[in-house]
Amino acid sequence: MPTRGPHPARGHRNPVRPLMAGRPTVWLLALLGFAVALRAAEPPPAARAQQQRTNLAVFDQVWRAIERHYYDRTFHGLDWAAVGGRHRAAAARAATTEALYAAINAMLDELGDEHTHALTPREARARKAREGVLLGLRLRRLDDGTGRSLVLDVMPGGSAAEQGVRPGWILVAANDRPPDEVLGFDRLSEGQAVHCLFLDEADRPLRLTLTARRLDMRPVREARRLRDGILYLRFDKFDTPSARWLRRQLKTHRDTPGVILDLRTNPGGDAAALGRCLGEFFDYRAAMGTFITRRGRGRELRAWRWPLSARCRAPLAVLISENSASSAEIFAAVIRHHQRGIILGERTAGAVLAARFKRLRDGGLLEYSVLDYFAPDGSRLEKRGVTPDIPIRTTLADLRAGRDPVLAAAVTALTGQHAETLAATPLANPSADISSARAAGGG
Repeated sequence: MPTRGPHPARGHRNPVRPLMAGRPTVWLLALLGFAVALRAAEPPPAARAQQQRTNLAVFDQVWRAIERHYYDRTFHGLDWAAVGGRHRAAAARAATTEALYAAINAMLDELGDEHTHALTPREARARKAREGVLLGLRLRRLDDGTGRSLVLDVMPGGSAAEQGVRPGWILVAANDRPPDEVLGFDRLSEGQAVHCLFLDEADRPLRLTLTARRLDMRPVREARRLRDGILYLRFDKFDTPSARWLRRQLKTHRDTPGVILDLRTNPGGDAAALGRCLGEFFDYRAAMGTFITRRGRGRELRAWRWPLSARCRAPLAVLISENSASSAEIFAAVIRHHQRGIILGERTAGAVLAARFKRLRDGGLLEYSVLDYFAPDGSRLEKRGVTPDIPIRTTLADLRAGRDPVLAAAVTALTGQHAETLAATPLANPSADISSARAAGGG
């Protein structure tokens, strides 16, 4: 009789079969563990419901503020109820504060209004403290469809300055994404590393890792004498301290043959400070234009006139760019309307609506437009901006070479062919002031 081999139950296959049979069990247990962990990471139903109620309370607060107080009662032709309905579900299901405010700002963006947006609680705190977590770059997106950004300035004390980044470089990508998708005011966390791809002044690629840190965002003010004694002044916000600083500088340098006021990086400020700053260059209460409420009522604006004013009589040149907005644009428009100076540079942003701030339930901040603006000549500047008398665009080659053609043209205007005309511009002309106020619709 042939010899039988080992019994399967006791032979060599015995150690193998439990192992093979155990694999599905192991995988099943792993999947169950993953599902349990995933479920544990999700908030319980009660917490999710509370989060939705909180989200909708903030969302509805923003929606109602616009519905009741926005300067345009037609909402630029939008069905505001329908707009809110399109974004409410996204706000309700938002799992983070950032996601909630992304839904809120998506709703506000439909208005197409630069002055109307919402800040998260963290962004609101940073704004109040005048500081932000940044790399230390001031950028301008290039108009070439690539998503790249031009480095306009490098902030002292920032990681970019320490790594040797220079104005005129091009930021191609941040963390392998378009720069404006990653960078921005308080978008980064302190200590966060951002992998940047630059093109230097010779268009050579350069990869640098920059670290976000908290930087002081306090207003910049600069005063210096240029050739021929011309006074150069730059400040980047219209507020009471800047108005006082401007008056001191003009009084200190009364002997200057000309003043260059650089507003190319000035995003605006409050109307009272604007009136004080304009008042330094007139002997009368010059018409500044008219604010219009949502009900169509006009409120005429005039420059301040008071004994402490410098009453500067020197020829004036004002520098503007696409970064000049709000009060900076109005300043340029008023100076040109009254023929008080010459305007040089690029067309301004066209964002001149008067805005109001509202604190939100969760500590966030809503900024929204409540007044329209018409210039002293009756024209509307929103979405149009101020066109310079002498248009000059600073090119990439200029930035990389350290040239400032706008400033150079302003010096030429104050010392060359425009000097005689500028010296003869009116400082006191009440009759023209009255007519301009009527043209603007003032009472």
